Amino acid sequence: MSIISSSPQSVSLHELMLDLEPEAPSEVLQTTPVAPNGEVLLLVGPNAHEIRVHALILCNSSPVFSSMLRSTQHSYSETTSVSSATPSTPARVILPEDDAFALDTICRITHNRAIPQEIKTMTPSQILRVAVAADKYDCAPALALAVEYWLGEEKLEGLRNAARDGCIGSGRCDLLMAAYWFKHERVFEEVTEFLITNAAGGYGGLGEEEEGLGWRLALALETRRNSLRLSLYTELMGVMHEPFFDYVRTRPLLWWLQPDRVQDARNMAVSKALRSIDREMFSTEMGRISICEAVSRAAEVPDIAYIRISSLSKVYDKGEPVSQKGRKPWYKKAMRDATRQRNKTRKIAIIDYGSDGEPPEPHDDSDDENFEAPPPDPEDDEDEPMDDVGGGGGDDDFEADDPSLLAIGGPSRGGDDEDDEQPAYTSSAGLRKQPVDVCALDKYHADGRPTRHYTGALKRGQRIQVLEFFYGPEQEAVNVASWLLSRWAEHGVLPSKVPEDAGPVPSPWIDEYFEEQQGQKAKAWFERLKGAGEAEEEMTEEEAEEYRLNPGGYLGTIIGPYPGQMECIIAPYEGFVLSHSGLPLDKDSDENVAGWMFDVGGIVIGMDWAPRREQKQVLALAVIPHSDQVLQPETTYDEKKGTMQLWVLEGREDEVGIPYPKNQQARLARTVCVDWGRVRRLKWCPTPYREEGSLGLLAMLTGDGEVHVVSIKEVADDEQDGFTKLSTSIVSLGLDKETNITATCFAWVDMNRIVLGHSDGSLTLWSISPRVLIARQEVHSTYVIHIDTAYPSDPYLVASTPVAGYTTLVDFSDPDAERSSFPCFTISPQPNLLQWNDHLRGFFTAVPSANPLNASIGFIHSRWYAAQVRKVMDGDRLPTSLAVGHHHPFALVGYLDGTLWSANPANRIFASKHHFGHKMKLFEHQYIPRERIPEPEEGCRGLVRIVQGFRPVPNVPPKVDGRTKAVQGSKKKDKKGKKSKAKTKGKKSKDDAEDDDADVQGGQEETENHFADPKRAVLSEALTRVTTMAWNPNEEYSCWAAVAMASGLVRVLDLGLGRMNP
Repeated sequence: MSIISSSPQSVSLHELMLDLEPEAPSEVLQTTPVAPNGEVLLLVGPNAHEIRVHALILCNSSPVFSSMLRSTQHSYSETTSVSSATPSTPARVILPEDDAFALDTICRITHNRAIPQEIKTMTPSQILRVAVAADKYDCAPALALAVEYWLGEEKLEGLRNAARDGCIGSGRCDLLMAAYWFKHERVFEEVTEFLITNAAGGYGGLGEEEEGLGWRLALALETRRNSLRLSLYTELMGVMHEPFFDYVRTRPLLWWLQPDRVQDARNMAVSKALRSIDREMFSTEMGRISICEAVSRAAEVPDIAYIRISSLSKVYDKGEPVSQKGRKPWYKKAMRDATRQRNKTRKIAIIDYGSDGEPPEPHDDSDDENFEAPPPDPEDDEDEPMDDVGGGGGDDDFEADDPSLLAIGGPSRGGDDEDDEQPAYTSSAGLRKQPVDVCALDKYHADGRPTRHYTGALKRGQRIQVLEFFYGPEQEAVNVASWLLSRWAEHGVLPSKVPEDAGPVPSPWIDEYFEEQQGQKAKAWFERLKGAGEAEEEMTEEEAEEYRLNPGGYLGTIIGPYPGQMECIIAPYEGFVLSHSGLPLDKDSDENVAGWMFDVGGIVIGMDWAPRREQKQVLALAVIPHSDQVLQPETTYDEKKGTMQLWVLEGREDEVGIPYPKNQQARLARTVCVDWGRVRRLKWCPTPYREEGSLGLLAMLTGDGEVHVVSIKEVADDEQDGFTKLSTSIVSLGLDKETNITATCFAWVDMNRIVLGHSDGSLTLWSISPRVLIARQEVHSTYVIHIDTAYPSDPYLVASTPVAGYTTLVDFSDPDAERSSFPCFTISPQPNLLQWNDHLRGFFTAVPSANPLNASIGFIHSRWYAAQVRKVMDGDRLPTSLAVGHHHPFALVGYLDGTLWSANPANRIFASKHHFGHKMKLFEHQYIPRERIPEPEEGCRGLVRIVQGFRPVPNVPPKVDGRTKAVQGSKKKDKKGKKSKAKTKGKKSKDDAEDDDADVQGGQEETENHFADPKRAVLSEALTRVTTMAWNPNEEYSCWAAVAMASGLVRVLDLGLGRMNP
């Protein structure tokens, strides 16, 4: 990793200064004993420097030494020797890896034998060595007085001067590192804040070749400063490029009273002058100046503009001193907001935030429609000019940005707010804004509203054709996108597999020979992996029993269309073929085969289809025992043992080549076992690896916190219920050298690249062979739970979502590029809710809802990632899994209540205002555990009911606000009451027709207030939910979808629509 300095001359200048500095005197350790009568003799360093100390003092100063020397359990060998030590026969404690100088200094200070002059003359590098040793032995509190002197203002002044001069070189920040190791929060915070706001050059000098802390600190400082620069520059540009008006008014005049706009030419001149100032002072220099200098330049803009454009005299009084010119800083929002004469007598109170962090509801005064106590919505900005200075308007349009900055009791003033003694302005209510440090970092406010907002063509509420914004401006690309949308527009809920109709197609955004080129590259790269498939070894029956999952019995299932359902039994690791009616197929014909259903004996938490073109399709499942998700299980399995199941499903083709499922039961071919912990997630390499009898390369995330890339052997035609064990992997990826940082998710970038998400919120890009950590970026601050890449068209675009935070897009092909985040804070504890679709060139993800009973699925285009999300599907439960097709854009969404829904998201993403398309519930899964069955049969672990045969319903947002509907209902009644009886007699109203249509389309699920009524919240059994699902990535069978339920059942369905019978 390297930190690129913003000032290329800073490093060479610092080296020149170091050459001019006198060399530090050579370090000589004192020979005077620390404690002549001590009973412990420390032999420190490679030269075994002797430090004689008292055990009692050392133990009181350091908990680590206390454990070593005074432990009652004799865990250390030193404990036994110290217990019998005397001043004549001291105990010897060997510390060969420690710094002799640092420990000698620590012991002298704790024994009160330090020489003051030597403490005062210690160099920063020596202080850093002492700090590292103090952190290791946890004795910083015992050195508190010395630390306060070492980190005093005089000592830190050199670092501050170096920061101002842009000379932050190696060794300059030793005191800052020492503050970190001493855990001195005040000094560390003050110095880092100073470096962020006052340093103009880079921070590369903080890190040395083997100094990991220095590089991490430099990266954190650079990231924070870039964020502040961007925020400041955005604020400045938003004002400087705002159209300038040379006149103001409090209220729009009537059109016949409006004056002629004779100042338009002058207004354009003002705007042009401000833009030229921007080019001279900010656009070309912002990346090379400090934050403080940028703020100082911003304060000088009014003076420069006043000299160039005389029309600014309406805003700035020429007679005022330069330091106080103008009643407000030019870059404040209030300068361009219009004052409101009606609010002159209104009192403004401090916003009272309750314990829940939310502001109070705004009062609905009919006479005060322009005033609201809470902060205004950033998107609801009124472009009214400011009141004329001569109009006596004053500044009553007070905006309480931060309640903590307000003070009560200031003098109430009317008219203009001009006061040379007060740097801020006051309102008529007596609220005074306290002076603000422009260099201080803003605190995160308690308002629950988003802090970032988007405005533009894709602003929320606007329904326009967005093809040109998403795929333009090239007309050819727009035509391709239009062709894709038109191809599947008539298929609202399920895809078609008829080629000439609307069958699956590869991504049009990649080269025609992309797969061929990838195959050629893969062939050369796979030469390095010869012999990798030999790591999978056969297991005996006795060894296999330790890994075999025993679910505790069979599942009693009730399946089929209502009311003609039938009951059947599914034993563990067995299943049957499904017909289109949902019943088991009882004939040998291949006609009317809809898919398969089988029991895996556990909870499927990860699945993926092997990339292959053969009719024999292979589905890999990561299965964990049910006891892993039980609070007090009766039986437990060894957490170090993980299993992955390989199921074979046969396909066939009809006379015209359209693929269908074959009437042959799903077969558990093999269970692959590992000792790396539970298999949490797995994904096949997107480029098939079929060398040496291999099924392909598989990456699996296991319980040890690493991603293991392995080669899986090909499945034999007669293989069934076999057990193999993986003892070694091709490569294991993870930050194993960092404490408590584990891999939490991953995604393939290409055949030799994998991107990992980690528990500390960082993302890493790895090369498989050779094993190299290519890049690491600190993207989030919490556990990363979702990650996916834009493979194949743009594989280095990586989207990720943490447990709590923003869904963020990072481009690993350009590490210097800014990352983009969707501005909607979300809490996402459930995996499998983020996926890329190459046809639509965007990511599908879960979007939080204002209603705690549901959440939405949204689409975020990669080009407009920070814009408002485009809704795809809403539901009345929380989603648990999401899958989008690889060769078509159809989406499947599973919910907590066991329902599975399907829709064509393009029909809603690109819909007009009132045409959202349709969605359809494919089936509903319900589970009843054995404990709730009145008279359970022997060997039955639970009952399952699967209901299907639902009709499509409009894919519209749920009704979430009952009060709004009640008001609308009362208005409708009033309107109906005014109608004459002649008009209403024998004629159905439009509203009644809409209600009837809702009843027909949605039934009880679309009833009014259903989604807003807390009493309608239903708690389903934990094993009812849909855990994960996946569309088949192979083009021939891309309409097959596998869906796993927590009960242990897996349904594989052919959802493609074939030819209609004549």
